[in-house]
Formats: sequence, C-alpha cells, structure tokens
Amino acid sequence: MPPEALQIIREQAEWSTPSAMATKIQATYPHITTGQINSAWRELSETYWRREDAQLPSAMTLLAEFKEDVDIFKPIGVPEGVEILAWGMKRIAEPLRGKVVEIGIDATCE
Repeated sequence: MPPEALQIIREQAEWSTPSAMATKIQATYPHITTGQINSAWRELSETYWRREDAQLPSAMTLLAEFKEDVDIFKPIGVPEGVEILAWGMKRIAEPLRGKVVEIGIDATCE
C-alpha cells in the first residue's frame, strides 16, 4: 500500500470507518482493495482501544478509563463457563431514565 494511502488512514483512524475511507482512497488508488483498507485501519486504530491481549480484560480496562462516562455493571446469575461484560453510557441512559425499562445488545463468540 502506498505511504500516502496509509497516511490518509492514519489521519482518519480515530474518527472514521474503513468503508467511509474506501471511496476517497480508491478514487486515487483504485488497485487498493477494501480488505486492505480495513486491515490497515484495524492495525492503526488499535492504539485507541486495545489495552491488553485478551478481549474482555482489554475492554474492561478501557471502560474503566472512562468511569465518568460509563457505568460497569456486575452481572448476576452468570452460568458456569460464561463471561459477561455489561456497561452503560451515562449520557445515553440519563435522559432515558423512567422512559425505558431495558436496552440490550448481545454478542457471542465461539
């Protein structure tokens, strides 16, 4: 990948997605694939979010850095062999207080 294309990705890695960058990059460098852009973005953006090698500890460490903005919840009744990370965004939750009972996102791995 040309250094100029990597520089575009580096400059936009914190605030843009690979798909948003692809059109701009591919207009100048049509031979670069979206897969290459995605791979470079993932590698360059890790400095913003990766704290540890293991995913859950890394996410917990990152969320703890934002304790003024995030509540980390201690899950109850977790089945054996299951790991759960639950958190809430204070700026989103506060205006919804008394209006919403539950919001959930579920992601599973393996």
